[in-house]
Amino acid sequence: QHHHQQQVAHQQMVKQQTDMKKKQEEDRKRRQDEAKRKKEEETKRKYEEAIKKQRGEKAAKTIMSVVQKVRVATPESFPGLKKELEDILEAERENAGDLLNRMKEEADKALTAAQKC
Repeated sequence: QHHHQQQVAHQQMVKQQTDMKKKQEEDRKRRQDEAKRKKEEETKRKYEEAIKKQRGEKAAKTIMSVVQKVRVATPESFPGLKKELEDILEAERENAGDLLNRMKEEADKALTAAQKC
């Protein structure tokens, strides 16, 4: 009888240890998976930021090329260039992102300068 109780107690202890090891392993794997997921998200975020920055710079270049044309506009070419500038600002608004306000300021300066000529 007593020997049987010891056997049962031993089996329970072994089961508890096994369960504990299993839980520790699951926790470790969960933490590993979480770390991997976070790293992947960070990589994706950095990539998307780089793409956004690239688009912004490209949009700024495109806008500035039209701004340059407006700066040297003649009274005859001014209306068409003004329209072209308005169109490009609208078309590149999304891509310009943070640079948009600066591009609008440059456009306004160019328009003002061109109108004085």
